[in-house]
Amino acid sequence: MKRIFLISIIIVFAVLKSVCSEIDELKRSVAIDGKTKSELYVKVNEWFYINFFNTGSLINFQDKESGTVICNCITTHKKGLLEYNIQHLVIIRATDQNVEISIQKPSFQKVDNIINPGSPLNIFKPLPSKKYAEIAACDREEIADSFFNFFGVNEQVGTNELLGTK
Repeated sequence: MKRIFLISIIIVFAVLKSVCSEIDELKRSVAIDGKTKSELYVKVNEWFYINFFNTGSLINFQDKESGTVICNCITTHKKGLLEYNIQHLVIIRATDQNVEISIQKPSFQKVDNIINPGSPLNIFKPLPSKKYAEIAACDREEIADSFFNFFGVNEQVGTNELLGTK
């Protein structure tokens, strides 16, 4: 009986690990007529500061010459007394008349709460379950949508490797 229980626990963890590791990358790009790389680069930074400046997110790398911005974007979620963050690595590349966003590697962090006040914050770690992987997938879609809505575009070209759609 113990063996069956142990085997079922191992199978559950293997399935959860595979679901969470499926979240590799959401990649989208869009053509924006009449905008230079420099203009798009400025808009990319403006989008980041408007949407993520007050969330603890930060820009890890900026290079105006290549049009690249790499940042960690944090989304906060609350459910009852539980509060947690999901962090996404976001890579944005602007070129003349085109901008591309790639959202990768989500990670999870519990936030201090009422039950355990004053406890140190946990570091970001891999997503703990399928439920959080689904929330992270929704976050990625919302980040990409807000990004392209900021540029005033509705049609995007790219892939969502988690859902397997184009």
